[in-house]
Amino acid sequence: MNDPIDVPSAADGRRWPGDAVAAVSVTMDNMGEAYELESNLWPSGMPIGNHFSVFRSLPPMLEILQSYNVQVTYFVEAWNTDVYPDTIKDVAARGHEIGLHGFRHEAWAALDPEREEELLDVSVRRFRELGINIRGFRPPGGGLNTGTRELLAGHGIDYTSPAGEHVVAADDHVFLPFRWRWIDAYCYFEPLEEMRKADGRPPGLIDPQGFEEIMEACIGEVIESGGYASLLFHPFLHDDADRLAAMRRIVERISTDSRLWCAPCGEVAEWVRGRPGMFDEDPGLTTQSWMR
Repeated sequence: MNDPIDVPSAADGRRWPGDAVAAVSVTMDNMGEAYELESNLWPSGMPIGNHFSVFRSLPPMLEILQSYNVQVTYFVEAWNTDVYPDTIKDVAARGHEIGLHGFRHEAWAALDPEREEELLDVSVRRFRELGINIRGFRPPGGGLNTGTRELLAGHGIDYTSPAGEHVVAADDHVFLPFRWRWIDAYCYFEPLEEMRKADGRPPGLIDPQGFEEIMEACIGEVIESGGYASLLFHPFLHDDADRLAAMRRIVERISTDSRLWCAPCGEVAEWVRGRPGMFDEDPGLTTQSWMR
């Protein structure tokens, strides 16, 4: 991507490329059976390698992104490199960034350092064997451990997208947090019921119209604050025409608003890293998680 002609500086108070007042990354998490296997939800004896989210949900989602020329970061569990290598390579060939989402969707904040190192080592190697260099990491469950950043650096991973509040450059590492309430699972995923209840919402899932309203509020908030949002879609939650239609409208909304710079996480991390002093607040990382 060409560098923008109008480059902000600390002197004029602007933080994002060109005329953009805020930044958004569209991201995706989870591939295939990894989460279900790790959580002992996959039926015993059922074959793997033909998950509906890979062959029914993902293709139309990729077509939506292509229609609006939006490149995303897809955080994928390394387990999938053996099971869905062609899918991963196809996503990368379309211009999307591949990030790491654990090996098989482990509850990352519950791991000890030795297990973290073991999983990072095998995961980065597996992706490298596919010709993919991993630079970004999103911890399954949203939480990091105190030593995670140092372990990531040892494997060439220079940004993370955990649960939190603010984009931050800390030394050579960039935090690009997501907020739980700005993801599709907050609306569509039963295990996040307690989060919804804590926000005073009625029992049950939130419909696609409600999801769109939450996303619109998110976009309005980041534009007003001049901040950053990492929006998050899970293919296994989009095997539904109404949800896909909502995703299409959200992607169109983001891609057509000149106030927003929409870019994959890796590009945002590079931008942030190159502007010392402009992104130095507390990332506001949270320990809130639906995984235990």
